[in-house]
Formats: sequence, structure tokens, C-alpha cells
Amino acid sequence: MLGTKRSVPLGGPLCLRRCDARRCPVFDILTLAALREEISDRLLGGRVQKIVQSSPLALAIEVYAGRRLTIIADADPQDPRLLLTERGPASDPEQVTPLLLLLRKYVRGGRLIEVGQPPLERVLWLTFEKFLEDEHRGRREAGQAGELVRTRLAIELMGRHSNLILVSEDGRVHDAIKRVSPAM
Repeated sequence: MLGTKRSVPLGGPLCLRRCDARRCPVFDILTLAALREEISDRLLGGRVQKIVQSSPLALAIEVYAGRRLTIIADADPQDPRLLLTERGPASDPEQVTPLLLLLRKYVRGGRLIEVGQPPLERVLWLTFEKFLEDEHRGRREAGQAGELVRTRLAIELMGRHSNLILVSEDGRVHDAIKRVSPAM
């Protein structure tokens, strides 16, 4: 019967709601599309303030776009999730990985310029743009801008195949939270 289930309007509390670890939403294509719209509406053009790795398979990205919001992406095989929350990121100081260091280099201080989703895929792309300073010269001199670099964070939410992958503008994979070898 139509209209018997309560629906959550787009832009509503879909990803800001509190979620019990046992009852997080299943990320099908439509749910991910709604999350894409909400993240795009709230954070597009925002500046990345902080990036932390809150667990071995989870990242938290704090973005300021009029107010601070945090994107939490978790590639846990049992409970993959993507959340947008008002709480700041919780960090584990012992979780410093090559992926986290690359994210801090290419994303922190940059702007979120695009939130995309390939057709019929459970993948979300977050595209960031940042000026990189010349490492040999140190800080930029007045009036000189560094190289403008675009990078994408692919958030794949597919059960045990979930992954978070940092990709360069030309499609090269910088690193992933779960490294996959050709033998796998």
C-alpha cells in the first residue's frame, strides 16, 4: 500500500540522524544518491579543516562551509558507512598511515569542489582542489601561487569489498585504506 511507510525528505535528517551500529542504513544506489545530494548541498565549496583516521578503516574529514560538519567514511567489511555529522572528528593518534599523510598533503586546506556518483554504482566521489607549495622553496612568496592540484577520494560502500581510495586527477591511485594486490 502506498504511503504507509514514513519517508525521509531529501535534505532532511537522512545522514545526520543518530545511527545504532547494528542498524545503520544499507547503502544502496538510491540511499547513496540522497547522501550525495545532502553532502553537496551542505558542503560544496567548503574548506577542509581537519582529516583524521578514527580507526584502521575509517576516515573523518572536517569541512567548513558556513559551519563545521564532518564526513565520516568507514570501510569496515561488516558495517560500511558514510555519515555527515555536526560532531568534530575523533582521532586515534596511533592511526597514522600513508593514506592519511597523503590526504593531509593533497586535501587538507583545499576545497570540496564536486560530489559525484557514477551511474548505478555504490561509489561516491569527493573531488578536492588545493594549491600545493613548492617543497624546495618552502612557503609561497607574496603573489606566487603553488600548483593547483585536484584529487578524488573514492568511497566504495560494498560490504566486504568496501574501500576508500585516493586518486589523482589523471586517474593514478595514490593509496587506499585497504591495499589490494593483483593476486587478490
